[in-house]
Amino acid sequence: MKRLLTLASLVLVALLIGCAQMGLPQAKTFEDHVAVSISSVTQVRKVARILLQAGKIKRDDAANVQAQAEMAREAISIATALRDTDPAAAQTKLTAAITVLRALDAYLASKGTAS
Repeated sequence: MKRLLTLASLVLVALLIGCAQMGLPQAKTFEDHVAVSISSVTQVRKVARILLQAGKIKRDDAANVQAQAEMAREAISIATALRDTDPAAAQTKLTAAITVLRALDAYLASKGTAS
């Protein structure tokens, strides 16, 4: 039963990674970038949990990914708050959060496909 659960988890990870790599429509506005980024935080958190359950990453590693995802989420919130008063700073903060999320996504994808 545990082996079946692990196999099912790996299939789900492969699907999530495949969907992520297919890409979403390109975000054009600041609000679009915020929405896509928030969705990415959710995706990173889910994939980290699945990889942990499948034994592909260790508990400390999953906790680190979750902490970095939370920091990215906080950066997105700060960027949103700055948008009206300092648009350049808001864009810089949002870009930094997106960079972190892309790095986390790439890392998790490498762990999901590793044997």
